[in-house]
Amino acid sequence: MYLRLKCGEFLLLLIGHVNGRDSPPLATIHEDTRRLLGEKSASLIWAASQFGSTLDPEQRLTALQIQARRVLESLDLY
Repeated sequence: MYLRLKCGEFLLLLIGHVNGRDSPPLATIHEDTRRLLGEKSASLIWAASQFGSTLDPEQRLTALQIQARRVLESLDLY
């Protein structure tokens, strides 16, 4: 369970970091995620990856963990 949560957190951080990049292969990250995981999960991942850039580090970590659990639940992996 812990490893899955960390993988979910990594996925959110990765998507949040590369979202909006114009250079391949990063430019298609949302489309690739949608194709691999489905529209519902891809939309949730994209929305969750936009979390709390204005939060302090402790609040950001808590928000990341909550969003990662939601993503994993949507994938039935948690």
